[in-house]
Amino acid sequence: MTNRAQTWAWIGAGAVARRYVPGLQAMVRAGRLGGLRVFDVNAEAASAWCRELQQHHIDARAAGARLPWSGVQACVIATPPQHHIAGIREAFDFGLPVLCEKPVIGTPQELKTLDGWIASGAGLMPSQKYRYATPVQEAVAYLRSGALGPVHRLAARFVSHVQAPVGWRTQAKGGGVWMDNAPHALDLLQSFWAASRGRDWDEAEPCIDLAHDRVQAVHWLRDAQAQSQDVLVKWHRAEVSCSVELAWGRQRDEADGVSLPQRDVIFEAEGSSGSLQLHGQGWQHLDPDGRLMHACCSSYDGAAAFAAVLGEFQVFAESFGSRPIAWSGWRNYSALTELLLHVHEDQV
Repeated sequence: MTNRAQTWAWIGAGAVARRYVPGLQAMVRAGRLGGLRVFDVNAEAASAWCRELQQHHIDARAAGARLPWSGVQACVIATPPQHHIAGIREAFDFGLPVLCEKPVIGTPQELKTLDGWIASGAGLMPSQKYRYATPVQEAVAYLRSGALGPVHRLAARFVSHVQAPVGWRTQAKGGGVWMDNAPHALDLLQSFWAASRGRDWDEAEPCIDLAHDRVQAVHWLRDAQAQSQDVLVKWHRAEVSCSVELAWGRQRDEADGVSLPQRDVIFEAEGSSGSLQLHGQGWQHLDPDGRLMHACCSSYDGAAAFAAVLGEFQVFAESFGSRPIAWSGWRNYSALTELLLHVHEDQV
C-alpha cells in the first residue's frame, strides 16, 4: 500500500456529498488526498460545491459537461440512486475502484450486472457508515471478547416510522424498505457474525450462503400506496439463527399477522450468557434472566462515521490492483437482495 495523495473523481454534488466534507478535510490535512474532480448533471451545483470545498482548503474543480477520468485514482458516487449503475459502469470502464452511496442497485438485473463486474475484478465498496458508530464498535469488541459465550442467535432490526416515504424509496424499481435499510442491517449482521467468531469484519466468511443455508422465512408486506412496508427474512447459518427485520410506517399489531421488533433495539446477539442489545443510545448486556450485567451509553457521531468511511475507501483504493479484494459484505447483500427483489417485483 502506498501513502501518496490521491485524486478522486466525485459524481454528485448534493446534500449527501456535503456530509463527507469533514472527512475530506482530514484527508487533505494528512496529505492523503490531493484533490477532487467533481461532476454533477447540474453544472452550477458542481461549481457551487467546489467553491464550498475550496473554502475548506480542498482542491476541488468542476469537471464541466463530462468528467475527465485521466489523472484520478478512484471514484465516489453520491448521486440519486437511479443514476448509480451508470456512474459505476463508467468508473469501472476506466479501471477505477468505486465508493457508492446506498442503495447501490434497485433491480435484479442491476444486481446480476454488478455481480458479473465484481467477479471480473471490479472494485466496489458501498458506503456503510453505521459500522463506525461508537456504540457499534464497542458492542462488537464486547462480543468478540467472548462475554456472551457461544452465540446462537443474531438479529438485525430497523424500524423507521416514516409516514409518507417519497422518491426512490417508493418506486417499484429501486425502492422499498429493503433497499433503504438492508445495506446497513446486513453490514451490522456481518460485523457481529465475525465478532461472534473472534474475527474482524473482513476476515470472516459471509453470514449468509443461500446455496447451503436454510432459509426459514421470507416475508414482504406492502400496502397499496407503499406507505408502510414490513420485511422479515430468517435463515440458519451453521449453529446460529440469523434474521433481518425491517419496517416503515405505522406500528402494526398482532392482528396484522406481523410482530415488529422494538423500535429502539437495532441489533441483538444472544448467547449462553445472555443477550447483547444495541440501540440508539448505546448498548447493554442482559443475563439470561434479563438482569443488567453491563451497559454503555454513547452516541452516533455522523461526521466521524463518514470520515471513517473515506479512510476505509482510501485503503481499498490503494490496495486495488495489487492484491485480490474479497469484500464479504457484498455477497451477503447480493444473496438476500436477489431473493427479496424478486418478491418485491411480484407485488408491484
